[in-house]
Amino acid sequence: MSLAGYIKTGWTDLKDAPLKQGIVYLPLPKPSAALSYKVVLEATDHYGRYCQSYCRNDTIGKYQVCPPELTLKMRQDDKASNVSFTHSFLSKKYLDVDLSSHPRHWLIQPPYMVFACHRKLVKSQNIMDLANSIKPSISHDDYVWFRVIVARKPGSDVDIENAVVEASDLDDSYDVWTSSVRRAQSSYDANVINVRARNPMVVRRGVSVQLSFKSNNKRIHCPAKCTKDSGVVHDCDGIVFLHADADRSEEKIFNADQSILQLLGWKMLGHPSQWTLRMPYLSFYC
Repeated sequence: MSLAGYIKTGWTDLKDAPLKQGIVYLPLPKPSAALSYKVVLEATDHYGRYCQSYCRNDTIGKYQVCPPELTLKMRQDDKASNVSFTHSFLSKKYLDVDLSSHPRHWLIQPPYMVFACHRKLVKSQNIMDLANSIKPSISHDDYVWFRVIVARKPGSDVDIENAVVEASDLDDSYDVWTSSVRRAQSSYDANVINVRARNPMVVRRGVSVQLSFKSNNKRIHCPAKCTKDSGVVHDCDGIVFLHADADRSEEKIFNADQSILQLLGWKMLGHPSQWTLRMPYLSFYC
């Protein structure tokens, strides 16, 4: 049987135990357009006593006592559990995590279902407080990665994949990163490349990077567009500013961990059909 492959659930056996110590990922049947699955879960403590299940009621934004049952469907409807799941082993650690914002504003949502392994009833706010206490660590590596769109203009004969992208730090002339566009391409979208820059969490004044492109050692004219937080797109000069302060950073989404680059920009909260992707700040059309 194919797997969904993983959902996230949690439990706590002490009133103030950290929720992150009780996160488990379960391999479950993969739903399809024609098939849905009902899964019954069971949790016991080390004495063999059953643990009480609580489910998140998204209508009122609270956790309530519920039967330990999940209905897995490809589409979210009134019968499907609003549970986050994925087939990716790597992505499972980021279920119910919002990676579509500045690293300081990453949001971790508690699992759809939580088991409490003690006799006292758990208040919904206790579960939310435990989740809010988990803060993503801020990397202080020398470099981070951010996304840029590189697309071909209609009628253009530019061989984009074999072109070279160059990222020049405007405050450090020695810091120049180059790569073929093909090598820098995202694994999920060939129009997105991952670009390296100095870490603005380390360079406190911020980092300004100018991007340019070459083909056969000649500069390619690629008009740039910038997308504001409001969604407004305007012509720009191909320069992006990264800063530790989210309000000052033009590109909000960056990270030092290369293993999760394909997840940057994704808001993976709740059922996968509700996930959204935030576009990069910079776009080039060659």
